[in-house]
Amino acid sequence: MSVKPDIVLCGQLDQHTGFAWHNVISFLELTSSAHSAQLRRNITRKAYAVFMSQPSRRFVVALSLARQEFRLHIFDRSGAIHSLGHSLHRAADLFTRVIYTLTFGSPDVLGFDPTFVDPTLSPSILYRPRSAPALQMSRAIYVRETAYTVLRHIYVSHLIRGRGTSSWLVKKGKKHYVVKDYWTHKGRKHTEEQILVKIKGLLGVSQLVEAWTIQTEGADETTDWLRPAFLVGNTEFETRLHRRLLLSPVGDPLVQFHSLQELVSIFIDIVQVHFVLVDVYNILHRDISINNILMFICATRWAAATHDQEERENVIAEKKFRRGLLIDFDYADVLNAGKQGVSSGDRTGTIPFMAIDLLREYNSPSKDFTHTFSHDLESLIYVLVWICILYQAPNEIRSDRTIEQTCLKHWALAKTSTDIRHLWDQKVGQLSTRSVLSEFTPYFEPLKPAVTRLYKLIQSSCDSGDKSILNHAAVTEVLMDAFNTVTEVSCGAKNAKRTWQRLQKEPAPTGSRYYSEGPNARRRVM
Repeated sequence: MSVKPDIVLCGQLDQHTGFAWHNVISFLELTSSAHSAQLRRNITRKAYAVFMSQPSRRFVVALSLARQEFRLHIFDRSGAIHSLGHSLHRAADLFTRVIYTLTFGSPDVLGFDPTFVDPTLSPSILYRPRSAPALQMSRAIYVRETAYTVLRHIYVSHLIRGRGTSSWLVKKGKKHYVVKDYWTHKGRKHTEEQILVKIKGLLGVSQLVEAWTIQTEGADETTDWLRPAFLVGNTEFETRLHRRLLLSPVGDPLVQFHSLQELVSIFIDIVQVHFVLVDVYNILHRDISINNILMFICATRWAAATHDQEERENVIAEKKFRRGLLIDFDYADVLNAGKQGVSSGDRTGTIPFMAIDLLREYNSPSKDFTHTFSHDLESLIYVLVWICILYQAPNEIRSDRTIEQTCLKHWALAKTSTDIRHLWDQKVGQLSTRSVLSEFTPYFEPLKPAVTRLYKLIQSSCDSGDKSILNHAAVTEVLMDAFNTVTEVSCGAKNAKRTWQRLQKEPAPTGSRYYSEGPNARRRVM
């Protein structure tokens, strides 16, 4: 990252790369000005750099020295703690003890995770339960007393405060798994582990292999461990519990689809899985986003209730399409009576993909608001729109514009309450104008008719107040039509544009190979 520390405490530096946030143990911020909000922001940015470079880091300790007054700053998944100021001269002994601790303290006291072995970090830590065999010095992560070799890092949350989720691809023997490490809200009524146990065996969702609450000195590790007694229970600092899940199967990011038809098929899978969760298991996901939808190789043929579904299964088997995988059930909850939704009082979801109703309620939540399955389906539609605008081909970000130059700018950058209100206004306007369609990259032009129909469902649902209009059957019908008729376009922005222009100029042949719905919606059946 571009931010630079004033004074840094780090381990041995790489002789080729030199300084990197990956090596930072702690840092000191110096200024000749008095302590200010700007100073805290600078320290927070540098703490963020540490967390992003060290995904296994539990917390970060920093110092600041302003006009001969020093303060201690601690950042963890419940937020930040800033100490009172102390004179460098009158409290020289205290300052010396702090420096001594940062220099010679044990790694776990400095924020490193003793259950994660990483020789590339400084200092490196080797955690080994008595019953576990010695490890070679390679990256490894523990789930209870079993060590799993880390193959690569998959995902890290881009926030300091919150769940702080990190995911790792690991293996034990010849089997591959995903380890999800996160800090969940301690007061959550239904834990992710409980949800995953309930839906165990359902195709298209994460399967729980093992769950573990990390232990510190024989007790569950929480963010309260760092807080003075008078701050424990303070409403500003929610208590977060350090959890680790071992999951299968291993999935690929959604944007790595191979064709438009495979992409549409994956969305159909997710709608079907979501329907089963609601109808059979009484579970609502509540956080549909692009990071929570993956693809995986599945040799098992899924159940088909209709002829169209049977035909799709045949296409999937013939073309070896991957299947949709819905993950991250930390915000999932049990439906209320009548399976109408979840009335929990909290607003959940990932902001860019939040339903319009959820954005409206975000700043001033009403107690009687209900998060329904239609809100999840609306989020799923926004995921599809996100891909169609930001990508120019499978796994290829568009090169002609940045996200700030698209209509998704406010989707991606919304943070404050004012931003959320603007995003709500924008999404409401986009329902009627369909302005998102004009920003689809050429590769995704064939999906415009489907997205138009999906937006009509959202609009009808919002205008009438009848959330049942946006239902699983209606969304599946639109996606099945797209699956059966979508035009495959050559990958790459230039090839996609040329192919689409050629298709528009070609005379429409008679026969069943084409389906027409307006001059800009002709799609070839594969």
